[in-house]
Amino acid sequence: MPPSIRNAHDIPNDIIFHISEDLYDSPNGRIVLLQESTKNIKFTQGRTFQSYINEFCGVVGLSSSMLKFMIDTNKRVPDPRQKVRSSCVLIVNHSNNFNKLPNKSLKPALKQLLNEGSFSDVIVHVNGEELPVHKCIMCTQSRIFSNVLATPDIKKTKSENNIGQTSEEERKLVPILDKQYSSRKRLMDFVPECIHIVSEEYDDEKIHLKIIGHEIYMIKLLLEWIYSGDIILPTTMNEVIKLSELSEIFMIDDLTNRCQEDIINHVNVDNVVEILCNNSVPNEDHSNYLLSPIILKHCKSFFLKEFQEILLHDKDVEMKICKIPGLVTSLLTHKTESKSSSKKERKVTFSLSQNEIHSTPMVVDRYNDGLSSISGSSYDRSNLTRD
Repeated sequence: MPPSIRNAHDIPNDIIFHISEDLYDSPNGRIVLLQESTKNIKFTQGRTFQSYINEFCGVVGLSSSMLKFMIDTNKRVPDPRQKVRSSCVLIVNHSNNFNKLPNKSLKPALKQLLNEGSFSDVIVHVNGEELPVHKCIMCTQSRIFSNVLATPDIKKTKSENNIGQTSEEERKLVPILDKQYSSRKRLMDFVPECIHIVSEEYDDEKIHLKIIGHEIYMIKLLLEWIYSGDIILPTTMNEVIKLSELSEIFMIDDLTNRCQEDIINHVNVDNVVEILCNNSVPNEDHSNYLLSPIILKHCKSFFLKEFQEILLHDKDVEMKICKIPGLVTSLLTHKTESKSSSKKERKVTFSLSQNEIHSTPMVVDRYNDGLSSISGSSYDRSNLTRD
């Protein structure tokens, strides 16, 4: 039987994944999780069922297409887009078509293709290191790589045409771009300045791309996600932020969402100020990575909510946040609203003048003019006076 959390005091902060049958990595593969085992993921406000399912699948290393999830309380399949409002138990089984899946997954084969570089037709150059990749895979996973690599006769397109100029090849590419970008006039808006085509510098038949301004470690993580849809995220918050912005630059939306979920889940009173100070505005040499609007909004909201506790850890926090646009104003507004709210629930002490016996403090509702009862006492409202 799956664990019950109908009592909110049992496990108030977890989404529990209860494994109701042995889970395998493939129809004829190894067992990943045993029947009746559980996996817990910390409950966070605002996340959807799909968000928790993605995290669970990432932790156990299984594809969500192999699994079926049901809510314990009503035995129904959850709406992936629905936000989870409280702790719950999700029952996990293999999907109905699991046994029809091919015995060998394509993911390890693609990762092997990336690691070995076999049959590559594109070379990515990063900080002097060459990474052989495949045009057909890169184009299907990134709109930016698709825009760059789909250029007609790309080996004859000089690198300077990618930045600052509008060539005939670039103009031909504009119609294939997403509708949300159709109002822009120049392809340089769609091809980041960090990408340069340098094929003319080499005599082979492959396409050569040079990526500048990014660490080789981050580019390798990006490529691993493109090929497999699965990576182990960096352990430091700053590196996850870097990877998040890199995925936004190359328009890899699923990786962006994965990074943003991880950042939001790990924001706390110890790191929120550092995150906001280091990643909310560009530094002098524009070498830092900026937060996306979604993460920035969450960090600011968390900062305002937990300001008093943050202040206990860092007495200079108000000086540090001065450079963050709008945050000081938001903080002052938040403080004012908090004080106004606290006045509505102020305590007032009354005394019974008739017997000259002072009552215990009572909370008065200013709007309903109601008095809390005094235990063991009967009183006449006309005889009450305020101290």
